[in-house]
Amino acid sequence: MVCAALWLRSPSVPWLVAVAVAVVATAAVGLWTNRRRPPQTVVALGVLFVLTGIWQQLTLHRIDTHFDEWAAAAVRRGDASAARALPIAATRVRQLATKALDAPTGAAGAFTYLAALDGIDARTSVVLYRNGLPVSWSGEPRAVPEVLRGDIGVERLRFYLVLYAAERRGDAVAVSTMVLDADPAARHLVLGLGADLAKRASVGAIEFAPPGP
Repeated sequence: MVCAALWLRSPSVPWLVAVAVAVVATAAVGLWTNRRRPPQTVVALGVLFVLTGIWQQLTLHRIDTHFDEWAAAAVRRGDASAARALPIAATRVRQLATKALDAPTGAAGAFTYLAALDGIDARTSVVLYRNGLPVSWSGEPRAVPEVLRGDIGVERLRFYLVLYAAERRGDAVAVSTMVLDADPAARHLVLGLGADLAKRASVGAIEFAPPGP
């Protein structure tokens, strides 16, 4: 346990070897002292830890010796992850905005209708406006029509970079947003889509550039 903790604190080959030796010793002692019921769980966890450590050490070695190649591969994974996810996200916010226009005219019914829409989560919201005033919403509203440029796009707001879609029908406007990235001060409230994509691509972070002027 001590060797494992030291490896977690400062990954290195000697500490990993020490963990492997400890696992083998534990198995041997267990078989010697209790042949009917060797410490299978402890040994299995130890073997899993060692195998995971070997993979991590190989990754660290690759970073140390081929950093440029490793960095380029990480960028490609991040770009590919974003390229796959953004069209899906754009379709999602547009569909939410379109469906929101079908909400009942009464406030209570409109809130109930929007709350039941698929796709609303911590980073996604939709707001319905009538005659320029918000009448119902679901999720955390983060944008108003006046700050948006066009019917779909990306906008930098205070604390957030959001993907948005705005749909209009008569005097009604529905605005749906999805957080792509949150400033550090707001990340305890919501993590943007980029955080999920970075995890899936096994990269440190995916950053979205805000639109130019």
